[in-house]
Amino acid sequence: MPRSSSLRILALASLVATGAIVVTHALAGPLNPPAGPVAPTAKPLAEVEPRIAINEINTPPGDTATFVINRPGSYYLATNIVAAPGKHGILVVSGGVTVDLNGFDLVGNPDSAGSNGIFVLASAFVRIHNGSIRGWSGSGIDVGVTRGSVISDVRSTDNTGYGIRGGTNTVIRDCVTINNSSGIRVEQGSTVDRCVSSENAVNGIEATNACIISNNNCNLNGKIGDGAGIIILGTDSRVESNNCIRADRGIDIAAAGNIIIKNTCSGNTLNWSIVANNIFGPIIDRTAPGTTAVSGNAAASTLGSTDANANFSF
Repeated sequence: MPRSSSLRILALASLVATGAIVVTHALAGPLNPPAGPVAPTAKPLAEVEPRIAINEINTPPGDTATFVINRPGSYYLATNIVAAPGKHGILVVSGGVTVDLNGFDLVGNPDSAGSNGIFVLASAFVRIHNGSIRGWSGSGIDVGVTRGSVISDVRSTDNTGYGIRGGTNTVIRDCVTINNSSGIRVEQGSTVDRCVSSENAVNGIEATNACIISNNNCNLNGKIGDGAGIIILGTDSRVESNNCIRADRGIDIAAAGNIIIKNTCSGNTLNWSIVANNIFGPIIDRTAPGTTAVSGNAAASTLGSTDANANFSF
């Protein structure tokens, strides 16, 4: 036996003798399986993904749409949708539906006159979110006959109709609408918040009665013809903390009985157009402020007003 191997054996024997190595028994589980049939241990697919995929099996095509959702539930896209000639992308005819676009894209066909990316004919309660819709010959999303809809985190661009058309009591939040006929339209009792609506042919945001239009950025609307960043066509609405720039009219209040506070307008042909009998914070003209440069830790206000509800032209 080689000398090195002998030395290793002697060292090991010494460790065992002094108790430096403790030998234990390894315990294993029973070798015999429990009685009864063998059952799977994984969760069923319905628990892993309880939602319904939008496809030809679950949401089969109809005469007017590539996919039709006709019963309540939570639905999701698993791939992009490209328009079939003469058809809407997704037609929803049931209330109680959520459509998760799952980050995918609904691409329209310009030769299919009046086709919408998502067209909802349900009477109430539909949610659409998380994806992009573009190039439809109608509107990107049309829920105009549906009440109580929620639309969020959607990009709707390059559509012949509205980017997003909402019905009554609709919430539209965190959406982007660019290069449509008009960007966003909502009816009575709706809210449009934290949206970007820019470069649309006519108006950025249109609203009727009792709406809240807040924290939106509207730029370069009225691109083809006469248009406004925001236009209010009814009464009892609040227009607050919006930025409207480079349109024919920045904020256009076309009816009495609304409140307009904390907004900013710049570079429009006419920054403000407000008919009589509306309530608004002071409109401060800062289009030529003539301020000095700032370099350091402090400077005096150049707002020209201390009113917390002031609106500004700049």
